[in-house]
Amino acid sequence: MWGGIVMTAVLEQAPMSQQTSAMAIYVFTINIIGGNMTLLVPFLRSSVGWKWSLYLLWPGSYFVSVLMLLWTIVLAKKRGFIVSTHKDDVARQPLFGEDEELAAL
Repeated sequence: MWGGIVMTAVLEQAPMSQQTSAMAIYVFTINIIGGNMTLLVPFLRSSVGWKWSLYLLWPGSYFVSVLMLLWTIVLAKKRGFIVSTHKDDVARQPLFGEDEELAAL
């Protein structure tokens, strides 16, 4: 459902020379965390029950991802990566040396 959007966001935030590595780290992390999440169900089921273990792992993971997204937005604003897009805004600095990479093309 949201996989394509996240992959696009990961690629857009990485410099052109490191996009392959960024995607590899993203896929590795998703496979390790998401692939092993099903192993937690039996342990949680014995302690909190079947219904609550699924509540914690399915909607709970979406809630955690929303919190991480909001935290990323706050950090990006604080560090100046999110800037105004007005025409008269001349304070924008290139992100991660993107102007040098584009000039080399």
